[in-house]
Amino acid sequence: MNSHLRLVVACFCFGWMCAASAQEAGLHTKPEQTQGRRRALLVGCTEYPTLGPKFALQGPANDVELFDRLLRERFQFGEADIVRLVHVNALEGRPLRANIVKAMERLIAEARAGDEILILFSGHGSQQPDEASGGDEADGLDEVFLPEDVRSQASPEARVAGISDDEIERWLTALRERGAFVFFIADACHSGTMSRSSEESESNETFRFVPADVLTPTKVLQDAALHAQQRADRSESKPEGASSVASLTMPTTVGGLAALYAVPPQALEREHPMPPPRNGRNDPRYGRLSYALNQVLLRAERPLTYRELAQQITWQYRCWNWFPGPLLEASSVDREVLNKREWHARSALMLTRSVDGTLMVDQGLAHGLTIGSVLKVFGTNAETGFVRVTSATPFSAIVEPTTFEGSATLPAEKFESPSRCEVVEVDYGQLRVSVRVRQLREKPDSKPSQSFAQVQEFIVETSRRKDSIVRPAAMDEVEDVTLLVGENAMALRRRGPDEEPSAAMTQESFGPYPLDDELSAALARDLRQIALVRNLLRLADNAPQPDAREGKSPFGLKIQVERASVGGGDWTAVDDVADARFTNGDLLRLRLQNTGLAPLDATVVYIDSRCKIQNQYPTLRAAQAGTYNTIEPRKSHEVVIKINDGTIGWEDVLVFAVLHAPPISAHFAFLEQPGLTPADLRTMRGGARSPLDELLAAALGGARAASRKDRPPTFAVRRIPIEVFKSPRQP
Repeated sequence: MNSHLRLVVACFCFGWMCAASAQEAGLHTKPEQTQGRRRALLVGCTEYPTLGPKFALQGPANDVELFDRLLRERFQFGEADIVRLVHVNALEGRPLRANIVKAMERLIAEARAGDEILILFSGHGSQQPDEASGGDEADGLDEVFLPEDVRSQASPEARVAGISDDEIERWLTALRERGAFVFFIADACHSGTMSRSSEESESNETFRFVPADVLTPTKVLQDAALHAQQRADRSESKPEGASSVASLTMPTTVGGLAALYAVPPQALEREHPMPPPRNGRNDPRYGRLSYALNQVLLRAERPLTYRELAQQITWQYRCWNWFPGPLLEASSVDREVLNKREWHARSALMLTRSVDGTLMVDQGLAHGLTIGSVLKVFGTNAETGFVRVTSATPFSAIVEPTTFEGSATLPAEKFESPSRCEVVEVDYGQLRVSVRVRQLREKPDSKPSQSFAQVQEFIVETSRRKDSIVRPAAMDEVEDVTLLVGENAMALRRRGPDEEPSAAMTQESFGPYPLDDELSAALARDLRQIALVRNLLRLADNAPQPDAREGKSPFGLKIQVERASVGGGDWTAVDDVADARFTNGDLLRLRLQNTGLAPLDATVVYIDSRCKIQNQYPTLRAAQAGTYNTIEPRKSHEVVIKINDGTIGWEDVLVFAVLHAPPISAHFAFLEQPGLTPADLRTMRGGARSPLDELLAAALGGARAASRKDRPPTFAVRRIPIEVFKSPRQP
């Protein structure tokens, strides 16, 4: 099945989530109409006659009532736009399998471009043997949602199967192919190892799952797991095979999808009396996700994006001490909920307050948010303030109130949490790359041109700006970048990572950059790329390294590096630099194993000798869609990279890992960038024209190395250098 819905029903407890805040538009204003219509299918399964009273629920029917009221009052759905399948209806309106299938097929048949469709599945989740041809589940089991009339496999003649993740994927894909945008909500859960709590639970909670062996004989489940392992073993023997766990990517279709799941893999969704925290046994029961989502949307003063909705729900969970949080994946996380409008970057940088009152933002060093950077904070009231970064990790930063351009310092307690932020000043400090200007001369004894002096002077002037990413190289240092000034243009050379000073001028040249007003953007872009790569490698060399911490440590990552020669062959370990020699067609395999107690978000990027950064896991497209790149405790993931000799020399693979913090899986995919363009220096010699008026743009990216050795690790970076040769391999 396609990857994005591998979580979808992963008993609908699997999943992935995305973000929040609140922004433009008025309170309860009618949403801007899309080209299509708004439709909803609300399924709430409370009664399970064939499973007995032990598995009866109360919350799903209440969840349906909540959503029905929300859609009509807040989003102006008409009565005829909402289909409700609950047990109190007549037979044709109950959440039986046949009725759910019929309702989905009708939605698909009537869907058209521009429609906004909300689908809620609330009830029990479980697993059943994977019946797909060839099998696509690592454990041999499909995740399923249980309709009211589900029946055990013990009586095949009367069996009524659960609704599998494969079926749901086909339905949602069909809706998208007709041009609709689908908001799918799964308020259920699954666990193969824990029993559902009874109604006598002292916590007054009920878990929304049915163990797989209640529906399927144990021998059948064991056979499914055995067949899945045999498939994995066969795949293991093929060096040309791709990762055994595919990247989760949204399918390429016309419409879109936002899928919201109650809990992450291996966790349990709960229903209990609401509202919290003082909820008694006589209060009505709801699923946590359904109740929190409705509370957030009903209270929001302005329309939310899917990113903001997910963040708001997560913060609401924390206020109520609910764990774990829900998850979301979306083809467009910045799309307005149940509307076609996009609010790009509106909530990309958010300020929050930790439990001890510390102000924090959700970006860090890898985003170019350096220590000393100043941010403007926008509250929902008229008051705004400024904060300055005092410490940072790759993904987050601690800030404190500050003054900026004469403004008063707003007290810390005055800042709203959460609030939207914008960067107003970046101080790159020690992150700057050193630059030396040299004349590209026809003869060794020829005098420097006027252009040489002007460019040199301009580099000095530019470096005085706080936001400049360059500084003039000192007399006694080997520069990071050399600017070679020719007749009509400049080229640049960069010193390779960890390169000896004597080799500084043997590197490939890039450009050319004309000595006129067109120079600024192109040269600024390429200097930024060089700075980003150099600072990423510094970050990798100074950040905490992955290790195999086990036992009581939440953080633990084991990385195994292997290679296979072009044309096939066995995998061999890459233990040191001497083994890391690759040529065109060779395969590099990374095995990432989470040996700690907490989920980890993993990113793998490849950096070639021309400063090109390419995401290997997750891909940029998958990351932008909100893919789930989280490795659960005791689980592993494989990434296979096919090497080519389009660029040669020393290149790097970087592995980033951070503790997973809902609602979004952290990733470094935003670092992706194209490579530099090689230059022919023979065309650049001779007299010069006037150089450029402005060299660098105001904000250029970078990353600072940071190590928090005084605290348990929350992130780690490993650098894996490899050497690529032209094929056939040269000695």
